[in-house]
Amino acid sequence: MIAPVFFSLVGALAGFATAQAIEPADFNVAEALLDLGVNVTELPDLSQSAERSSDFACKAASQEAYDDFTGAYWSLNQAEVDPYCIFKPFTAKEMSVLVLLSRLTQCPFAVKSGGHAAFEAASNIEGGITVSLEKLNKVEVSRDRKTVTIQPGNVWSDVYGKLDAADLTVTGGRVSRVGTGGLTLGGGISFFANLYGWACDNVISYEVVTATGLIIQATPKMNPSLYWALRGGGNNFGIITEFIFEAIPLPGGKMWGGTRTYLESSFDAVSDAFAGVIANSPKDPNAGLWVAYLQNSGLKLAATELWYAKPGGSKASIFDGFNNITAIADTTQNRVLHEYAVELQSSNPYGLREVYYGLTVKATPAIAKIARDIFFAEYPAVAVVTGGNPVLIQQGITEGQIKNMQKNGGNPLGVSVADGPLYLIHVACWWQSKSDDKTVYSFISKVLTRIQAEGKKLGVENDYIYMNYASEFQDVIANYGPDNVAKLKKVAALYDPTNVFQDLQPGHFKLDRAPAPNSGLFSGLSNSILQLLRVISAPCKAVQCKETIHDNLEAFYSTSDQTAVSLHKRSPPNYHRASFSAFLRFAKSRVNTDWNVSISKLLTLIESGSGYAMSRNHLQELYLWLHILDVYTVGALVASPGQPVNSMTSRDSRSRDNIAPVICLTLKVPREQLAVLIDRDSTLGTPPLHCSVGSPPNHLTPYENHFAALQIGFGTVSTRSNRFSKSSKVEITEDGSA
Repeated sequence: MIAPVFFSLVGALAGFATAQAIEPADFNVAEALLDLGVNVTELPDLSQSAERSSDFACKAASQEAYDDFTGAYWSLNQAEVDPYCIFKPFTAKEMSVLVLLSRLTQCPFAVKSGGHAAFEAASNIEGGITVSLEKLNKVEVSRDRKTVTIQPGNVWSDVYGKLDAADLTVTGGRVSRVGTGGLTLGGGISFFANLYGWACDNVISYEVVTATGLIIQATPKMNPSLYWALRGGGNNFGIITEFIFEAIPLPGGKMWGGTRTYLESSFDAVSDAFAGVIANSPKDPNAGLWVAYLQNSGLKLAATELWYAKPGGSKASIFDGFNNITAIADTTQNRVLHEYAVELQSSNPYGLREVYYGLTVKATPAIAKIARDIFFAEYPAVAVVTGGNPVLIQQGITEGQIKNMQKNGGNPLGVSVADGPLYLIHVACWWQSKSDDKTVYSFISKVLTRIQAEGKKLGVENDYIYMNYASEFQDVIANYGPDNVAKLKKVAALYDPTNVFQDLQPGHFKLDRAPAPNSGLFSGLSNSILQLLRVISAPCKAVQCKETIHDNLEAFYSTSDQTAVSLHKRSPPNYHRASFSAFLRFAKSRVNTDWNVSISKLLTLIESGSGYAMSRNHLQELYLWLHILDVYTVGALVASPGQPVNSMTSRDSRSRDNIAPVICLTLKVPREQLAVLIDRDSTLGTPPLHCSVGSPPNHLTPYENHFAALQIGFGTVSTRSNRFSKSSKVEITEDGSA
């Protein structure tokens, strides 16, 4: 669609100049484009204007072609997004031009493989460039038949259609029109996952267009840290233009599979049979399944998809649990993989609003049954939605899948053998009207919140979120674990130091945020305390994010699924230091990370921020309470006896090692003599009491809040000297009206 600009440029592409995978400090975008045969000074508009916008990055073609493209997205959520134009590259070098021109013009972009994501702007972008990879559609078997090269413009039916004839397959998707790119970068569960692992764990080489436009290979030996990050790290590191998969023998593409449907009276038996297949997977890894619970015309049903990695699965003893249950419908039979994937696509219609939304728990039969019952108990809330079709789906992450995640250096997903096996539980739903979005999202959020709470009671909670089944409200990367998140960010800083794939490609799951952060809906973090801690300590860059920690706290506590707390804005906002420290102590007991690193980052944010939940003149007391409650001890409080401590002179992170001595004054006062300053209820911390601390009026060196705060106060407390005096006098005058 943008041939007037891009296709005329790439026809003159020269070879790449010698470049480094790591961006040099003096990297020049215009020079990099010139190395590709693109002379920026000859481009319309750019040569005569310093302005940067999408107007200069590309030109749109006919409305009909535009509508055909946007209307071809699976979900209506994405189809309603209006990109400024669409770019369809034929080569990786053309993709390099796109990345560099985006940097030059600061025009944002999105990248579409199959376009099967559910939520808005996952692979489409409002007012930017949407890159469709459909022309990058090579599927090529190596001469030794050990590998298959697949470009991301393919959907899985394209791949299987070619490989069935070659008696081979790969660990690809199970639905025909899912794109090869998105599925693989998000993990990728396949029919053969128990045998060989996920799609991301069977890629032996990635061809990557980096932020500098350089095309590099990522393998276990070449750029190994990038190779590791791409195995489930999403679109955060570059644009993939080619995957090389390990080939799997599959004569004629033949396997076994189909759907068996059961009535409510068989639900417990279905759950037991499901648990049996997952538990016994190591004995027969050919077998796989999912169970989908739904309601049709008031009838509760369990639609169980069973498959076997070779023909004759009906005779496999691992399915005996299902063979002993009477099904009201059964389509299981020997299949050809390509045709099977097409049939499964029929249960995923196009042109509707869609959502996937999930969590993970340790594999325990009880939680599978509880999740099912919660889903049906909450179902009436969504029954009013026009065209609504919610489904609760359960499947396993087996021991075999997890073990295969460890090969070739492992992946960043944060799932260990000790965790498994796991149940992957998600709710999928389609509906017709945008006006029902809130109802659907709230329904699923409540279902998952309740399931997670029950999982905690049973001790089976797990933080991992599968990217390809996550909603826009979930911070997927955060759930990979703090060590993996830190490593992913280091890889991104190495290969993309200017944040091209965080800021100019803002869609999908970023390293520091969910697509729609701070929604108040279920996020998947193991508990609300950890969610709040993340909101406080890592405010994101997305437009939807609040600008200050105070606003984030206010938004968090005002959401429907959290304890109702009334936060009233003040300038500057003051929160109770002891209560805040107690909260952090609780968080410390629940966080599986390097606490000293985490709390140090939080304190740095508090000390340097202009809008934060801790007033500037209360840092001393915060440090004291952190020490008293054994949360964290700043350097000044561990000084050697007799070592002088200078007064606070700066607002940077060094101030915590450079603070004034702390004085604690304790007074016993009858409760009836205390008066609360405010005439409304306050449920956050302790209400302020009638007291003041400060220097006398007209003092030459006024020091308000000589003491950072009083935990309990009455009357008036005044100082008669300042903190730099050799001695300080405190005058306490009782308030007779108290």
